[in-house]
Amino acid sequence: MMRATVAILLALAATSGFSSDDDGDPAKLLVRMSEAVRQTTYAGTVVYQSDTRMESLRVIHEYRDGSVRERLVSLTGDAREIYRNNEEVICVLPQQRMVTIDQRAHQAASLLPSLRRDNIGSLNDRYDFQHLGDERIAGRLSVGVLVSPRDDMRYGYEYWLDRETHLPLRVVVLDAEQQRIEQMMFTDVAYADRFDDALFQRDADTEGFRIVRHADESPRLRVPARWSVDQVPPGFRKISHSVRKGADDRVPVEHFLFTDGLATISVYGANSADGSLKDVGAAHSRMGALNVVSRVIDGHQVTVVGEVPARTVEWVADRLRLASVEAHAEAATEPALPAAGAEGASEEQEMLEAQDD
Repeated sequence: MMRATVAILLALAATSGFSSDDDGDPAKLLVRMSEAVRQTTYAGTVVYQSDTRMESLRVIHEYRDGSVRERLVSLTGDAREIYRNNEEVICVLPQQRMVTIDQRAHQAASLLPSLRRDNIGSLNDRYDFQHLGDERIAGRLSVGVLVSPRDDMRYGYEYWLDRETHLPLRVVVLDAEQQRIEQMMFTDVAYADRFDDALFQRDADTEGFRIVRHADESPRLRVPARWSVDQVPPGFRKISHSVRKGADDRVPVEHFLFTDGLATISVYGANSADGSLKDVGAAHSRMGALNVVSRVIDGHQVTVVGEVPARTVEWVADRLRLASVEAHAEAATEPALPAAGAEGASEEQEMLEAQDD
C-alpha cells in the first residue's frame, strides 16, 4: 500500500498552459500536463481510497531552480513522513523505527507517466481518449479526461485537471466494468511561488532507526541476464534491466521494467546458485490497482508486480524462462571484485556500472 500510495502522489505535480489545439484533443491534454510534471508549487490535502481502505495525507510540493522537493505527512493511521528530493524518496516510519531510501529515476514508476507527443500514436493503438466535461473538485473547476483500454490487459483512468493550473485534482483507476479500483482526490489545494525551507524539515527523530535502501540503491552487477520473457503482453516493451544485490538480499536479484506508455510491469527474478526452492504454486495478492504474483521456476523465486489487471501479471509469470547454468557460464568469467577498501577500488566502480540490454 505504501508503494502504491507514493506512486500516485509522486505523479501529482503538473502545470503549464493548454493551447487551444491541445484543449480539443484529450490525449494531448495529458501530454501537456506531463511535459510540465514538475513545474508547479502547491500544498493541499489528499484523500486516497483503495477497496475499503481510505487514508488522508498532507502534501507540500515545490519546484525551484530546476529542482523538485516534496513532503507528504500521513494524517490518518500510522505516522509516516515521505520526503522527495528530485528522484530520491525517503520514507520515515516511526512505529517501525525505520527509514527507507529509494530512487525513482523513471517516470513510469508513477501513476501519471511522462507522455511524449511522438508516443501518442502508439497509445492510440491501446487506449481511447475522450473528454468527460467539467466538475468542481476542491472548490475548483476541473476538466475530465477518460482513458479507456482497447483490451483487458490494462486498466482505464480518469484524470480531472484544474482548469486554471492544470494540476490533476482527481485520478481514478477503473477496471474492465468501469468500476473504481482506487482513486486519489484533493479536498483542498493552494498554490504559491515558493515555500519556507522549514516546511521540508523532518518532524520525527530518526536517531537509532534502521536504514533500508531499496535494491535499486545497490550497485549493478555486471553479469548477463538469466531471466527472459518469451512474449510480453501486447503493446508493452522493455525499458530497463539490471542485476543487483542489496544489503538485505541473500542472492542477486534481476529486475526488468516494461511499459505500454501508461501502465508498468516489474519482474524480479532471484539468481540463486543452487536453485533449491520447491514449487508450492503461485501466490497472488492485490493492493488497490497493484497486482502481484510470485512463484518458483526451476527452483528460483520470481515475482511480477504491476498496476495492471491480474491476468496481465499472470501472463508475464507464465512466460518467464530461466537460462541453464551452462548457458550462463560466461558470468563466471567476470573478474573478481576487489575487497572493500582494497587497492583498485576505483576499478570496482567501473565493473559495477550498468549493463542494459
